[in-house]
Amino acid sequence: MQRREFLVSAMSLAAAGALPLAPARASVAPGEQVAFGASVEGSAGGVTWEVRGPGTIDAAGLYTAPAAITARTQVIARSTGDPRAIGLAAVDVAP
Repeated sequence: MQRREFLVSAMSLAAAGALPLAPARASVAPGEQVAFGASVEGSAGGVTWEVRGPGTIDAAGLYTAPAAITARTQVIARSTGDPRAIGLAAVDVAP
């Protein structure tokens, strides 16, 4: 019985919030750029992008690393059709 409850919970979580990003992880040199894409399934609209850490990302998912810093940054995409659906990716900035 417990296994069935766990499987239902896992399926509910996957259905409610998965937003695959590509690439899931990237390595860039300072000042370089990497383009991210999100696969929005089952909802209308696109995604909004944000960065937690150094660097910037534009509305199209183009991340620009800071010019003179070594860091790890997290890229976050949120579905505009379902704000519960998010995707995460990591960017390592190093020479």
